[in-house]
Amino acid sequence: MSIRNRIAVMLIPLVAACATPVMKSANEPGGEAAGSRPARPAQVTTPARALVDATRKARLAEVGVTTIEASDGSQSLRLPGAMMFGSGSTEVRRGAYPALDRIAEILIAEPAAGAVVEGHTDSIGRELFNQELSLQRAEAVRQYLIGRGVAEPRLAAEGRGESRPLEDNGTPEGREANRRIEIILR
Repeated sequence: MSIRNRIAVMLIPLVAACATPVMKSANEPGGEAAGSRPARPAQVTTPARALVDATRKARLAEVGVTTIEASDGSQSLRLPGAMMFGSGSTEVRRGAYPALDRIAEILIAEPAAGAVVEGHTDSIGRELFNQELSLQRAEAVRQYLIGRGVAEPRLAAEGRGESRPLEDNGTPEGREANRRIEIILR
């Protein structure tokens, strides 16, 4: 082994010792107990966020709300029209209050989030009537959420009428699925 290699081998422990932090004993000022480390703030990991989302979804499902995950990472909350409104009506039914209250809680807890309330109808009746009805229903839901403490500028209302059906309007089941409110969280 050459002298240069021997010196390099002897310097390794010296350099390593210089890089090792000196720990003070617990009795010295500023010292820590053996084996202890300064506390680090907890960080929310992806699984923890997923758990929160799963809990939120379960709480929403309890009151009849379906959560839909979009490919862009946004979420939509779907509320069946039969739960929300009577036929041809724009007045929110009392039975929808628990679902809307939960949604308001979520929006209040996430102050940076906004939402678009979309009203949807089936294709029975005149298209213009359905368009206006869907907008009025979306606005009624928006006003309910504002009344529950969600800041007005964070909410928008849009009427989609019969333009975005989920199912075929040729069957009673399809028409029922198409009558809905969707709240898109952003």
